[in-house]
Order: sequence, then structure tokens, then C-alpha cells
Amino acid sequence: MKRSVIAFTPLLFWAVAVLVVGGMDIGIAASLPSGSDKAAHFAMYGLGGVLAAWAARYRGGAGGFGALAFVILTGALDELHQSTIVTRDADIWDWAFDMAGATTLYLLARALLGRK
Repeated sequence: MKRSVIAFTPLLFWAVAVLVVGGMDIGIAASLPSGSDKAAHFAMYGLGGVLAAWAARYRGGAGGFGALAFVILTGALDELHQSTIVTRDADIWDWAFDMAGATTLYLLARALLGRK
């Protein structure tokens, strides 16, 4: 039990940070070049994918796919949450880049970290 908590704590902190920032009107999106928000989605959820791989490394078993699913569901929840905020909008393409970043970096990190 303790090992699971330690393994998944960084991922939980990441998810809370993503959901808090996703609900803010930080106003930087308007000043970014067109399409660069997709790179930001890829990178942010890629970090989630790396944390999921790290959790899987220390948790072992099928925990990694559960952790990756958690990252992907966090992206869906973030987009749904943004659809309720007047100054934000939900975009299926944002979620697609969330999933792509999470999955790509998860697989890369699993390969680099090795499997337990």
C-alpha cells in the first residue's frame, strides 16, 4: 500500500495542477502563435505520461496502463471543465494532443526506465 501511494503521488499532484491551471483564465493563449497550444497540450500531458511510467516502474504490474488511463481521463475532465468556463473553450483536438503526448512519452519513458 505504501509503495503505491509513493509511486502515484507525483501523478496526483500533476493532475491537480493541470485541473487548477485548466480552469484559470491566464490570458496567454491569445498571445501565442496559432497552433502552439497543441504543442503545450502535448508537452503537459507528455509529462503526465512520464509520471505514469515512473509510477508503473515502482508499482509494477498493470498499474502503468491504469496510470496512463488516469492521465487520459484527466485530459477529458479538463476539457469538460473548460467547457463550463466562459473565457475558455473545450476542443476535441486539445484532448487528442493530450492523449498523443501522454501515450508517446509514456511508451518512451517505459522503454528508457525498463520494466520491473
